Amino acid sequence: MVLGILGVLLSISILSIGPLLSKTSVKEQSQILLADSSLTQLKSMRREQGGSGQTTPFGIYFEPGKYVLFQGAAYNAADPENIEVVLSEDLNFSSILLPSSIVQFTRGSGDVTAYNPAASSVIMTQVSTGTSVIVQYNRYGIAELIE
Repeated sequence: MVLGILGVLLSISILSIGPLLSKTSVKEQSQILLADSSLTQLKSMRREQGGSGQTTPFGIYFEPGKYVLFQGAAYNAADPENIEVVLSEDLNFSSILLPSSIVQFTRGSGDVTAYNPAASSVIMTQVSTGTSVIVQYNRYGIAELIE
């Protein structure tokens, strides 16, 4: 009898916590994206050199299920120095409002190259819950989370 009652209570608690866990997942992943954006911008500002020894700008290329941190004047999918961040199966970028799906940081200043306020965000969505967050870039390259 006691085990039955504990089983029912455990089932209820799991069902009530489930939506909170899934909401945390989209927020956690968006926080990781914000940190990656800041690091990538900092690399451009510090004029860091990649493995090729070049001091070219750094940027982020977005696809529906992942984003790629890259170095160079243009995104090159075959570059072995790229760092690919794959989203969990339940997350995707439902909207990528960036020119050529790229945000690139100007070398030295860290400003967004060819900034367009109408095309400066990505929307990350959790498929199972429909929960979305917007990551918005300003002209100075700072990414902001909008819930």
